[in-house]
Amino acid sequence: MRNDYAALYLGHLPVPPRALKSTLKSLVLFAAYNLFFGAVVPAIDNSAHIGGLVCGLILGAVMARHLTSPPEERSSWRNLVFLVGGVVLLGIFFAVRKSVLHA
Repeated sequence: MRNDYAALYLGHLPVPPRALKSTLKSLVLFAAYNLFFGAVVPAIDNSAHIGGLVCGLILGAVMARHLTSPPEERSSWRNLVFLVGGVVLLGIFFAVRKSVLHA
């Protein structure tokens, strides 16, 4: 969901402005609801929601330029972005884990 916002907003898709505005409004309301729900329910950690929102926005922004590319190019770009994103997230995980274990 979160990468949809950045992709729709930055992707310059051939979508009527009215439909685009409606979809973006729906996505923003959904994200706001999740953040609100995470703040109200003690068992939910909002840091995961915020992390997912930020990562999704970044991935969507990176992939937006290639949404209208030919299928082969779009697929290759998507795979590269998710591979690099996964490696970066794994690096962050191990860095945090190391700092917690040595604290």
